[in-house]
Amino acid sequence: MGSRDYLGFVRKFMREAVYSSLTGLPSEIRSVKSGKVAYAVCVLSHLAGIAVNYRAGAILEFQKRLVKYIRIPGMMPASDFGEVLVWLPSYEHETVRFLRVKKGDVFVDIGAHTGRYTVMASLMVGERGKVVAVEPDPSNFERLLANISLNRLKNVIPLRVAASDSDGTATLHRSIFSSGQSIGQDLGRGSIEVPTKTMDGVIREIGPGHVDWVKIDVEGFETEVLKGMKATILRYGPRIIVEVWRSSATDFLGDCGYAFEVISSSPQMRYLYCYPKDSGGRTSLRTTQD
Repeated sequence: MGSRDYLGFVRKFMREAVYSSLTGLPSEIRSVKSGKVAYAVCVLSHLAGIAVNYRAGAILEFQKRLVKYIRIPGMMPASDFGEVLVWLPSYEHETVRFLRVKKGDVFVDIGAHTGRYTVMASLMVGERGKVVAVEPDPSNFERLLANISLNRLKNVIPLRVAASDSDGTATLHRSIFSSGQSIGQDLGRGSIEVPTKTMDGVIREIGPGHVDWVKIDVEGFETEVLKGMKATILRYGPRIIVEVWRSSATDFLGDCGYAFEVISSSPQMRYLYCYPKDSGGRTSLRTTQD
């Protein structure tokens, strides 16, 4: 990517972020003056953090003091501003539009973070459905459990493990600017060892009978996750929403007989909606949206 493309991306991001902070606030934040001010200041300080590559510890501490004033329905008080952004209704709205989850479906949330998609999917699949929430980071997992409890969800199976292509352990790198983490890349805030399992093994243990949807957001480790659930993919043919950092992931899905549509993209990665080529996934999805 050239410098002109990068600068254009940064300008677009800053325009959208500033607009969101000042005029596009969700109603639950707009209705509370302190929450509105806290959110706007956090966004602006977030942009300042981008300018210095998130290395300014003072900015991060400043944000942590502010987020306690921001309340999002269904979420425990946030630990950092990155978590606030993830739980906003506007976050990844393009991706949410592709979720056509039905009552009784089984939804696998890989990289569940603190539970935004887990909570959403749990309400969509209902009592007859099931959600498997996979999150390896201990702090995120603790908050995931708290949000499951807060929303009184009875159909969620939370697992503190990293999905991978083998059972064992792996080094989980933590992000310097949020509660995000990755096995695939160093994010600048140290690392811990976490257990790993293949999703094929997890699905065999749980025995749900079918898997209808899979969401994967693992910051560059998606190919290993997909390889570890190849049998599940071939047997059940689930729809897959995946954040892709490496082309090897789409190559793997293509070999499994999948087609895909680009939901959204940035210079670093793409969000894809993937479906078996013989399922009519694209046509039925477009018809539903229209």
